[in-house]
Order: sequence, then C-alpha cells, then structure tokens
Amino acid sequence: MNLILDEIFGAVDITKPGTLYFGLCTGGVSAAGVVTGEPSGNGYARKDITNDKNLWTDAAAGALENEVAITFAQASGSWGTVAYFFIANHLTDTGSATPMAYASWTRRR
Repeated sequence: MNLILDEIFGAVDITKPGTLYFGLCTGGVSAAGVVTGEPSGNGYARKDITNDKNLWTDAAAGALENEVAITFAQASGSWGTVAYFFIANHLTDTGSATPMAYASWTRRR
C-alpha cells in the first residue's frame, strides 16, 4: 500500500520479496497499512509462499489469481470472525510498511 505507492512515485526502490506472507485478520487493514485483529495463538501463523511467477496467473483487470491453494493450519481454538486477508513482506512484523495488499473475502471458504 504505502510501500507500493512509494515505489511507483520514486520514494523507494522495492526489491521483489523472495517470500510472500499471507495473513488473516478480523478488522481489516487501514490505509496506513496497520493490520487490525490478526489472530494470535490457537495454531495461527502467517502462511509463507515462495514468490515464484509460476504460482500466479498473469495480472489482468487489476487482479491475479493463485495457481496453488494457500492453506492455513487448522485452528486449535477461535481466531475470531476472519473477514480479511493480507499479503505482507515479513513473517511477523505488524508495522505499517509490511502489508503490501489486502482484501475482504468475496465468499466464505
């Protein structure tokens, strides 16, 4: 989000991350990139995926799709009502620079 905008408008140069970290949250991600309601405990961890072009479709109309399933561990307790997912460039950092993209679920899975 801010990191991507800074890249586009010349404030920083982003090196393509070798790993993307997919996270879940109950409260979304603010425009400043702050994640609200990321689960803690009960078997939750961000899911790491190698950033390999063969794992994604080509972008079209502002979107792309994953070619492989992104599966989280089974919860051993409540994670809350998870309504959003995000993609970060760090396994655990919750600072404003790490969420690179986010969205709400379009359908229940």
